[in-house]
Amino acid sequence: MFRTKFLATIAIIVLASVASINVAHGETDLVLGYASVQDDQSVNDSVTVTVDGVQVPGDGVSYSAHLVSADGSSALDLGIVTVTQAIVHGVIQSTGSINHTYGSSSAGYDGANLLSKYNRVRIVESGNNEIVYGGGISLDNHSEINSIITKSASLTAILDTAIANATAAKDAADVSTAAGSLNAIIEAVPSIQTITAEIAGHAGSENISGADISTEASAVITAADNISSWAESVKDNATQAAAQTDKTLADLWIDLAAATLNVSRNGDVNIGHGSTDIYATAQSMGRLPILAGDASYISYAGESAMSEESEESIFGLGLPSVGEPILGTLIKYGALLGIVLMVGSALGIARIRN
Repeated sequence: MFRTKFLATIAIIVLASVASINVAHGETDLVLGYASVQDDQSVNDSVTVTVDGVQVPGDGVSYSAHLVSADGSSALDLGIVTVTQAIVHGVIQSTGSINHTYGSSSAGYDGANLLSKYNRVRIVESGNNEIVYGGGISLDNHSEINSIITKSASLTAILDTAIANATAAKDAADVSTAAGSLNAIIEAVPSIQTITAEIAGHAGSENISGADISTEASAVITAADNISSWAESVKDNATQAAAQTDKTLADLWIDLAAATLNVSRNGDVNIGHGSTDIYATAQSMGRLPILAGDASYISYAGESAMSEESEESIFGLGLPSVGEPILGTLIKYGALLGIVLMVGSALGIARIRN
């Protein structure tokens, strides 16, 4: 009984020790937060950086956030970020959180489409420029997501014009007066179907990778396919309206066309998502994950940006490196060797006791 309990205890200690070493060295895929783009005065011209579990900088030290292009040739300083420590039951927590927004009221703002220029984010410690947190999305994902955003915006513009034509047709005094607006709706359908097919193609591309965005990519494909089908119904409704001689009967078909166009644009909780939903989903797909250390940030760098890599913190948590880069590796494997020796000794003691 003693031996069983003793070995079980040792096993727990070993597992806990290995896990703690991995976490201490930043060898974890744990996403601590995101840099998420949104619209302020223009398309993708604002970004909010949110991170939890942040190591609190020491006295006189600050963190700043930056967006960076894949090749490292372009970077945008998002400003100094504040680390807020929560107070739980009167106790100040050892780690904090960041919630920082860069937008039209920020220094350096120029209204540029941030997601089209940058695919990486880094949070840097002042003084030694150590990358304490960072991450990004691959260039393939970056390209496909930007295409979805651009084309969904174009799709919304086409639908807006079609909706305006439906309103004009409804307001017309008779069917002959409404004919021009109805024909414009019918002629817009091929463009709607072409662009929805392109959106679905980008979302379903083999270049789109990552379990974290696969569900969103599937939602985009479903929405695009639905809008394409709805466009065919809009065409039929507009055609039926144009064929009527009585304006009252024509208005019934016009109303159906207008309702379907509105759902195609804005979505409906009971029917499906529209073009504006596709746009918002694509922005969500473009969020940049933030992890501890610089590994994720460096992994999404272009070939010419690899020189940006700094010496990795020996603990992977934004603490400054000490001595040679190999020191961190030696500490890690030295600790593992110590655990192995401890287990061997424990087994020897257990055998002696038996």
